[in-house]
Amino acid sequence: MRLFVRPEWPITALWSRGTRVMTKEYGELVDMESGCWAAVLGHNHPDVVRVIHEQVDTLLHTHQFFQTEHPEKLVEELTEAANLPTKYSGSFLSSGSEAVSLAVMLSELLTGRRKKLCMNITYLGACKDLRQPRDNMYWDDLDVTGCLGCGELRTRVCNKRSDTNEIMKDTNERNCATCGRYNHLDFSQYASFVFEPGNSGGLVLTPPEKLLKFLAGKVRATGGLLVVNEVTTGFGRTGEWFGFQHYEFLNDESNAPDLIALGKGLGNGYPISAVLARENLVMAEMTSM
Repeated sequence: MRLFVRPEWPITALWSRGTRVMTKEYGELVDMESGCWAAVLGHNHPDVVRVIHEQVDTLLHTHQFFQTEHPEKLVEELTEAANLPTKYSGSFLSSGSEAVSLAVMLSELLTGRRKKLCMNITYLGACKDLRQPRDNMYWDDLDVTGCLGCGELRTRVCNKRSDTNEIMKDTNERNCATCGRYNHLDFSQYASFVFEPGNSGGLVLTPPEKLLKFLAGKVRATGGLLVVNEVTTGFGRTGEWFGFQHYEFLNDESNAPDLIALGKGLGNGYPISAVLARENLVMAEMTSM
């Protein structure tokens, strides 16, 4: 399936329930794409529809100076449901790209730096500051294609048991620090390492944990932050609440992401996104103001 290419025939949607969409031209169809991964609970989920109706009857729009109890409660529910290892504060927006942009901007404000580090397999979003090709004045897009299989047993290219054992020994003993592939980088210049746990364009490519641990550790050791983009990998799409939770070292309090961008599935297709920021970062920034 080619992305962003419309079908050659018209499909007019009339109404939807669950996985079914009634169309004008072809009757009832099964939606196997789910609106660009947005409706993770199916179309018109009754619980979501009920809550939206209740909120419309109560309060639909407020001036920016009004506060409501909903944002704080939602962050608490997300933190508890996903079993996040540390406390977060949250800010809510309308789209996933906006959320990633805000998370990146916050990393710049919190560190006083402008340069960001990410991988060349990373999509990030549709905003001008995020989409590829990214401005190399402010971004370093590492070519990690040669690292994706490092540490994995690649039996497809092995014909003998001795070959298999040699590859296994070679890749397991190799580490990112001694490999030297990224030793030329000045990690002290980065505001953040922006990580996308399973890129959203084309094949899903997940880098090995040791590479992620190396890059995140280097950036954080010099005062930079770890930003994780969960817009397309959040809310169960990878088998965990969030894609980064497949990486064991990110599931403890000291290594948990500093900023998490959420979108799409957060509102089951309703236009809402979010940025979660570690509470200790928020408190430190408020204290310094």
